[in-house]
This record gives sequence, C-alpha cells and structure tokens, in this order.
Amino acid sequence: MSNYNLKLIQDVSYQILIDFDDFCAKHNLTYYMTYGTLIGAACHQDFIPWDDDIDVSMPREDYDRLLNELEKDLPAHLSLHHFKNTESYHLNFAKIFNKNTIIIEKAGQFNYRIGGAYIDIFPIDGVGNSYKTAVRKRKKLLLLLPFISISYLKLDKKKRPLWKNAAIWFSKLFDTKKLQYRLEKIVKKNSFQESSYVAMCVGQYRLGEILPKEVYGTPVKLKFRDRYFNAPQDYDRYLSSIYGDYMRLPPEEKRISGHNFVYVDLNKSYLDIDKDEIIKQLESDNQ
Repeated sequence: MSNYNLKLIQDVSYQILIDFDDFCAKHNLTYYMTYGTLIGAACHQDFIPWDDDIDVSMPREDYDRLLNELEKDLPAHLSLHHFKNTESYHLNFAKIFNKNTIIIEKAGQFNYRIGGAYIDIFPIDGVGNSYKTAVRKRKKLLLLLPFISISYLKLDKKKRPLWKNAAIWFSKLFDTKKLQYRLEKIVKKNSFQESSYVAMCVGQYRLGEILPKEVYGTPVKLKFRDRYFNAPQDYDRYLSSIYGDYMRLPPEEKRISGHNFVYVDLNKSYLDIDKDEIIKQLESDNQ
C-alpha cells in the first residue's frame, strides 16, 4: 500500500458529502449515512479513525432520481459514476468522484480501480412483506452478485489457483452489463414504498442487511464533524444488525481500511494520467 495522508482523503470525501447533502436538500431526496460513516457519526462525530471513504444509502426511488438529476447539477469538480454511464464499471451502486484527485485501488489480486477521492451511494430496495420472503430474495441475489464481481478480473494461470481461473473464465461467458441490468430488474420487483422489509441488496453484510422499513424511517440528524447529516431513524438497530456490538472497538489488528489504495495524489486529476502506464509501473513495483 502506498503512503498517504489519511486525514487529507477524509477531508476531500467530507466535502463531497457536503455537496451531496446540499443537492439532496435542494431536490427533496431522502438519504441516510450508513456503514462505517454512521458508526463514525454515532460514536465519534467524525470518521472512524481508520476509515477512508463515506457511505450513504437512499431508497430506490430517490436513488434513481439522483442518477437522473445529479449530472445536470453537479459542481464542476465532481463526477457521478454508475454502471449505466461508465464503461467497465462492475459495481451495482454509484460513486461520486472528486475529479481533481487520483486514487488507485487494488481490487483483487491483479486488478485496479482508477478514480478520485469518493463517496459510495447504495440503493435500498424493498424485499417483501415477510422476513422469510426477504431472506429468500437476498439468497437469490447472492448467487448472482459473485458473477458480476469477478467478471472483470483477468485470468492469470501463473499466480491464481486453477479453480479461481475457472470461475472467472465461466463468468466471462456472460455479458456483465446484461447481468447488472438483470440484477437491477430483480431488486426492483418489490418497491421500497410497498414493502415491509428493505435491504441494501448489493451490500456485503448478507442477511444483516434485511431490516423492517421503519428502521430507516424518517431521517434523524447526527453530527458529523461540523455539520449535521441524515441517519436512519433507528440507527442503533441498523448498526446492531450490521455489526453486532458496534460500540466496542475491534481488535487493533482489525482497525484498518477495507480498501487497498496503492496510489494517491490529491493534487492531480485521474482524468489526466496515462492509466496503462501507471498500472504497468505499479505492477513492476510489486514484482
């Protein structure tokens, strides 16, 4: 991992959150701080000390409106990315990048994601009117998500086990974009408004993501740094479902980011770099 100033990344991400919050207020869109960002607000009124990005979530209807409207009204230094407007984008949630920065993240053993400092925006979807129905739908999605997440990986006979290469090869038999549209069609079958249970269906916490809709409810305000942002109405129940005892600090060895940033420059734009050349240099440095 490259050496970088974590606080400076947090500062840039925080400013994106401010711009995002302003946009949502202007357009009457509902959102919530979630995941580590919500823990940070609830426990520290700031970032978790080792966190390096910001996570927010939106009911599907608000999320879709955001994707349709945000690009028309974005500050010039920001860009919105999702699988419908960005080639080779293999995530089923959106990101807002600061275009005047560079962050290269190692995603898997042999692949890199290139962009700027960012915030993640997750859709919250309806998953039915009973917990049993919600679990069944979530498990169905967990069969499809891995195909999307590994389809962008490169085959490497020398460095990757045969079974992993076989799984990647099989995933490449399918059109990734079609899989992403298929996933979206499945998650949209139950509307957020008409469901008793909802979930961030593309989130990583499996069944912990399934919650009664009223847990999100009417947003409440929590302080994060020098400003107040939206949180789920019952944010304690949300965090307990995702993390268990979220008030307890994890062991010191686990107080690390879940991202592997291998190149960071907060004074240059990722739009101005030779991506192939910089990846070649990174791979050479790792040999």
